Amino acid sequence: GSGAVAAWVARECPDRESVGNDADPWAVCLLRAASTGWTPPTDVSEGAYRALQERARAGEVSPAVAFAGFASSWRGKFFGGRTRPWTRQREPVRAAAEAWREDAIQLARADVREVHYEALPEAIGVRAGDLWYFDKPYAGTSGYGPPFDHAHFWGWAADLAQQVPLLVSEYRAPGGWWSEWSMIRVEYLAHQKVCDRVFRYFRG
Repeated sequence: GSGAVAAWVARECPDRESVGNDADPWAVCLLRAASTGWTPPTDVSEGAYRALQERARAGEVSPAVAFAGFASSWRGKFFGGRTRPWTRQREPVRAAAEAWREDAIQLARADVREVHYEALPEAIGVRAGDLWYFDKPYAGTSGYGPPFDHAHFWGWAADLAQQVPLLVSEYRAPGGWWSEWSMIRVEYLAHQKVCDRVFRYFRG
């Protein structure tokens, strides 16, 4: 996604290798741009947003298209409607650009991949001392890309958790997993409170 976890690992654990992975080519492109010195804009006008959206529809995968698609869109949904400033002092595009620039040094150190999650263990190896974290699409949300098979993922993750500590972000988890961390937040559009959790598999 935003690369926040990869940036945090690189910053807080400079002696550890950080590997990031995403199924979305635009997200991967944006994360990899950190190592090229690319600088995001602090504003994307209505006209620029629409033009970049058309470029995305035409298949262009570039940092400029990716940044507009995520940072300039409502709640970060890729070209899900142009966002508007919350207040004069708090503009979402400027805030996203500043956050990206702050994380760019750390993101430049991360090994960013674009493979299906099931291919990742073979692609990078599973080693003693690893900690794996998955921020998969939450069940019941629209997500992006093809439909996500949540039941299959939980079974696959439980198998991998037999080899290495593994954490998963979700609202709920099947049996065998316990909540390692949780946070209540408000979903303003749905007018309800939800509990984000990070689950860990119980290996006995």
